Amino acid sequence: MHPIVPSDSRWFVDEGIVTIVLSKAPEFRKSWWDGVFDGLPTIDVSKVPPEAAGLSDLADGTREMVERMMYDQGQKARGLPTSEEQQKAAILQRFMSQHPELDFSGATLM
Repeated sequence: MHPIVPSDSRWFVDEGIVTIVLSKAPEFRKSWWDGVFDGLPTIDVSKVPPEAAGLSDLADGTREMVERMMYDQGQKARGLPTSEEQQKAAILQRFMSQHPELDFSGATLM
């Protein structure tokens, strides 16, 4: 009915109760199955409430990007510089300290 990963699936008997643990194939891990066994009644998966997704569910690169975007949005809302603006200011400050002979009084960040 649905693809599983046999090497990650198990079954065992404990006090007369059979427990079957099926590991879904990777491409189906985020979806609901409407049933497990062929020939048995199925459920209407559209009535199952979705699980809340958190940042920890995202891949590392995606999570970092979303966290940075959330940070930048908060900074903008408070009228503060975004992470990119902070980075540019730090680069300019470093350059200014390395070249005190130059006048940066009218410099603006782009």
